[in-house]
Amino acid sequence: MLTAASTYRTLTQAQISALEASGCSAENWANVRVAEGFNPMAVRHARFSGHIELGVFTQPVERDGIAQPSGIYHAHLIDCAVGDGARIANIGNHIANYAIEAGACVEDVGLMQARSGAMFGNGVEVEALNEGGGREIILFNELSSQFAHLLCLHRFRPKFIEKLQAIARAEAQRAKGDRGVVGQGATVRGVKEIVDVNIGAHAVVSAA
Repeated sequence: MLTAASTYRTLTQAQISALEASGCSAENWANVRVAEGFNPMAVRHARFSGHIELGVFTQPVERDGIAQPSGIYHAHLIDCAVGDGARIANIGNHIANYAIEAGACVEDVGLMQARSGAMFGNGVEVEALNEGGGREIILFNELSSQFAHLLCLHRFRPKFIEKLQAIARAEAQRAKGDRGVVGQGATVRGVKEIVDVNIGAHAVVSAA
């Protein structure tokens, strides 16, 4: 979860000066908004482009029994929101169009971005049971094993299948968006490139 939008404010001149002294820069500091209690000392060697929202970085992030400071270190963020207590570190290229939720950790990642109109895997058709095709299942976020069973094994009922496919395609369209999410408490570490992928809360993606 991110800080409520109504509580963000623009940086003070003292905070901007502290950020610049720590090697940070922005296309326009007026587009960088922070939560009350934001400490610029938790952000070092960061570059900000577009509209940015930053939470409060006071709680450490603990992974595998090792606690590390939350904040942003050596990263370029483009049109991103970063929740309270999140950690972003050592980003080779950039993170663009993502909401990094509270307590999440994204580090040692080459590139992470969500493109405009991304479907995040929804709407993709996968072949099931028969590699030659004819029993494709349309993926969408709320897909259940029961729905997949009906869609795959009831092809002898064409009108029924058409209705199921219409439901699946409609649900897939609902997932369409311009911003990806790294869920609360999730970890993304040691990954070269992530494009148009949502990461669920408390998930771990390591060296993928």
